[in-house]
Amino acid sequence: MKINHIMNASKVLKRKNYFILFIALIFIIFGFLGIGTVFFLVKYQWFIAGIAILIMLVSLYFTSLKLSLKLNGVCDSCKK
Repeated sequence: MKINHIMNASKVLKRKNYFILFIALIFIIFGFLGIGTVFFLVKYQWFIAGIAILIMLVSLYFTSLKLSLKLNGVCDSCKK
């Protein structure tokens, strides 16, 4: 019976620790960026995420283009 109480107490402590860490993380973000910046990021989060995904896709496209040119023997070092 005591083991069950200890395990239940352990689960409760873990939840409390995660909550405390979450609150600490929020305070760190607000303290570092400022409340106006955080509200701006929350308001435009889908727009910002879309731009980030677009930049990532463009960089992947150019990387794949460069790799395909190298694999097909079109690069400058392959011509020599």
